Amino acid sequence: VVTYLSQEQGKELVQWGNRIADEGSWKLASDRTIADASGTDYRLAVIQGAGRQAEVLYWYAVGDRFTASDSWAKIYQVAAFLHGRQDASLMAIFYPCPTADCEPARTQAMVAAASIKADYRQASR
Repeated sequence: VVTYLSQEQGKELVQWGNRIADEGSWKLASDRTIADASGTDYRLAVIQGAGRQAEVLYWYAVGDRFTASDSWAKIYQVAAFLHGRQDASLMAIFYPCPTADCEPARTQAMVAAASIKADYRQASR
């Protein structure tokens, strides 16, 4: 979890300079939107480095809303700001892929994500 308690130019939840992985150790192979069984969207980054592959399942928490979209995160930030909140978080789950098939780990991460969202929503009230 990366939380911005307040944001300013150059220190923002969504900006071009932010990276999901350390570029010195990992190379971003792909980044796309996926949905879980209930239709909830997440971003999925596939990263590779030193003969290893891993995935990062991530989404944004802005106020009491969640989104996988950079654009919606920005819109939610404006709405949250108008309600006196400047906090926003990047929520991410990293997991290595022991084989070429990451599906079992991805499924577990999506189950965990639903639980994390519920806990986060309760804690941020």
